Amino acid sequence: MIIAGFAVSLLVLIAIFGFWESGLLYFRLPAAKITLNGIDSDGSKIYSAGNGDYLLFLETENAERPVYAVTNDGKSVGTPASPVPSSYTKSVKTSGFVLCLQCPITLAGTDKFDSGAKISTAEDEINFHVSPDKVTVKF
Repeated sequence: MIIAGFAVSLLVLIAIFGFWESGLLYFRLPAAKITLNGIDSDGSKIYSAGNGDYLLFLETENAERPVYAVTNDGKSVGTPASPVPSSYTKSVKTSGFVLCLQCPITLAGTDKFDSGAKISTAEDEINFHVSPDKVTVKF
């Protein structure tokens, strides 16, 4: 019985790691400081996946801003093509993680998201500007 419990626990941990590594599971980075248009944003939250992608929920209480995705090791910024969380995208959001099973990202500068984006990254910081939002995340 103990061996079966250990095996099930190990399989669950392997599945969690696999989802995280593949970019389907994002964990919240609570120590990150987010600045929106030059003002500290306590209502914003950032989540990180194991493949280097980030999901950034700006001002989540009033839902006036889109969810941004920083992908390709910080080289691209975009938005999920459908709402997150929702049953349509098969995604779940909690205070600690986001599970996003079908969340295609529409990159800035494309026909579907025609807004030029400027992005720069450093080891401890991400800066991007997508009209009308200018965002700085410090880790």
